[in-house]
Amino acid sequence: MVRVGDVNDNPPMFDRHLYETRIMEEDDLGLPKRILTVTVTDGDMDRPYNMVFSLSGEGIDVQNPDNSHFEIMPSSGEVYVRK
Repeated sequence: MVRVGDVNDNPPMFDRHLYETRIMEEDDLGLPKRILTVTVTDGDMDRPYNMVFSLSGEGIDVQNPDNSHFEIMPSSGEVYVRK
């Protein structure tokens, strides 16, 4: 017998096409500091907590996250500037 599970039919939909924010270079007091929150909805409502956020690209050191300039909370989508 072969069983096929229903695996995430609906891709997440971001509430914006582009997320932008501004921070001052001198605004480094109290780091890490939350700068924005990424918000998504997912049509797979029976599994609303299965979304995991991550960052990649310039300023992100996947091998050593302590060296990263930015961080995102995997379950909430909150983005922080670290350095």
